[in-house]
Amino acid sequence: MRLIGTLEGRKRAEVFVAFLIAQKVRTIVETQAGATDVYEIWICDEDQVPLAKGELEKFRGAADLSVYEESRRKAEEVLREEQHRKAASAKNVQKLRYNTGGASGFWPPPITLALVVIASLVSLATDFGTPPKNNSLGNTLVNELMFISSANIQEQVADSGRITAPAASILQGEVWRVITPIFLHLRPLHLLFNLFALIPLGRIVERGEGTFRYSMFILAAAIIPNLMQGLLPPAYFGSPLFGGLSGVAYALFGFLWVKTSLQPQMGIYFPTSTIILMMLWLVLGFTGQVGPIANMAHLGGLLVGLASGWLAVQFPKR
Repeated sequence: MRLIGTLEGRKRAEVFVAFLIAQKVRTIVETQAGATDVYEIWICDEDQVPLAKGELEKFRGAADLSVYEESRRKAEEVLREEQHRKAASAKNVQKLRYNTGGASGFWPPPITLALVVIASLVSLATDFGTPPKNNSLGNTLVNELMFISSANIQEQVADSGRITAPAASILQGEVWRVITPIFLHLRPLHLLFNLFALIPLGRIVERGEGTFRYSMFILAAAIIPNLMQGLLPPAYFGSPLFGGLSGVAYALFGFLWVKTSLQPQMGIYFPTSTIILMMLWLVLGFTGQVGPIANMAHLGGLLVGLASGWLAVQFPKR
């Protein structure tokens, strides 16, 4: 906000401010401290300052104010439109709070809740990806949910000392493996951090987009990042030995980041600190300074979310 000048006389100040508002220049008028009947003209948008300064100079030199006085009616229409827009945004915010808080909104909607329950149960049953030999259920789950089966890993490592065909199990018809790694978590904190992101973000997206659209989004947010992470070679940060909901969490983040930016009337936004934190963690993962991370799953999830958020704005739910 910037001060562009002063005007003497309440009526003159009101006429000029009405003229600026009619031009959709966001303006604030205040009484000048220590002065009598002198009013400061403040412009809210920095980009509109040059225009407002030019109009102020013209106004000061105008002998006839009748042209400016005619703008009062238009200014009232602009203010009414602004009030309607703010009321609509406030209504959206209230609706969001009702859906995401209080007793009625304690439990996430069904798809998000299912992801939370399955990931939690699988993580516990598998001792977070490293079940002891006497845990037959845990060992079976790890083998069946991984991107590549234990048998294929052992066969390839025995032949060449490394995994040469990460898609071997999928090509053998075990197509569920393009999705199921999202349920495996290797550490308790890994699960907690992912659920901390999944529950609030998934609640908003699922209730906003509906069950069908959200289900399709989650499938894309699982399959595409998993394929990127599982099929790309180590030189490109890929590996079939991974697990977790991180790609889905990044997809939800990217979806809401784009949609709320393009549709501010939703009444929600991401604080800059949250955006910086998410992007910083993504970049840090590629540096290798924070341990083994499914970097391509994170990146793939973010790309899926950004694209899906844009598509959701172009093709809104009917």
